[in-house]
Amino acid sequence: MTFLLLINKVYDENMVDEQEQFQIRSTCLEAILELLITYKTFPIVGNKLSHFHHTTRWTRINCDSISLKKLHKVQLLVSEANIFYHPNLERELRAETGAHFNYAAFACRLRDTVIGTNQFRVNQYDLNFMWQQMEQYSTNSNNSANEAELASGGSGEGRATERRGTDASMVGGGGASRYSEDIATKNYRYFTAQSGVDFKSSTQLIFDVLMQIIEHNHILVLPNLVKFTEICESRDQIKWIKEKALKLQETIPMDDTISHQHLIYLLCKTQAMLIPTLGELQQLCQLIGNYLKSSHIFIRNATLSGLLCLLECCSKTNTTIGRLSDELALLRELIVGYINRHGIIDVR
Repeated sequence: MTFLLLINKVYDENMVDEQEQFQIRSTCLEAILELLITYKTFPIVGNKLSHFHHTTRWTRINCDSISLKKLHKVQLLVSEANIFYHPNLERELRAETGAHFNYAAFACRLRDTVIGTNQFRVNQYDLNFMWQQMEQYSTNSNNSANEAELASGGSGEGRATERRGTDASMVGGGGASRYSEDIATKNYRYFTAQSGVDFKSSTQLIFDVLMQIIEHNHILVLPNLVKFTEICESRDQIKWIKEKALKLQETIPMDDTISHQHLIYLLCKTQAMLIPTLGELQQLCQLIGNYLKSSHIFIRNATLSGLLCLLECCSKTNTTIGRLSDELALLRELIVGYINRHGIIDVR
């Protein structure tokens, strides 16, 4: 609350100029987002010495047959080429002094499969994890709404029957995702439940603050909105961020390269979280193609990060058999075109 008071405080222009006011508000927003992000740490929620939750994107091999169990035992004897325990290449492994000169230490770090990171970055979570969080958030919201309706409307048979039908549909349909959660998601729920922090109310409060400030100071909000999107669990908030990013992309001049760096990533990330239709993806691919032609490397890097989100989304939701889906074909064309322009050097 202290940070929010500093953000909303009206300063005397004779004492604090505009640049200093911007710096104060920017620092306060960064501090608030850092506090929210520490909610994603374990084993002690909120402790900066703990690790951030993170899961690798490769599919684990389940030893559910006799042949796989035998192969698993053989692989344990050859640790350097173990298909059951891949190194988590997405993590920024801690480098020890002289490790690069010590092959044993370097090989040990490559075999590091610990789930957790020391820093929180974009694309921290795979989309399956984020979709599970969004589904659980939606389920809890619906349950709260049903309970409030029952409390206000009495115990009529109609409402009770509707409630029982909703619960049954959750168990048989929408609630099925809860029972198919992986170990990392279950661990996340356990640690966050132990913390006692009301994450839903906290994120809603910060979301309202960002929504108000972005109307008149988008430069201040956009970097923090990127961080907020990485931890957001509300589908409605993600939709609002997507719509606002679309409006800002159309109104902000292209000379404001810093803002467009964040906007293109927000557009890609939010669309990936919401699973775009073919029409939405076609419009977004046109924007991505333009941003990939930018002369600024940081804009291209942000666009490529967003493109990875879309690629992950389309690959996880692909239902086409025997060929690439239309969505994946669109992304493939963009990726191949970019590689041909920037990734291949023809040496003659």
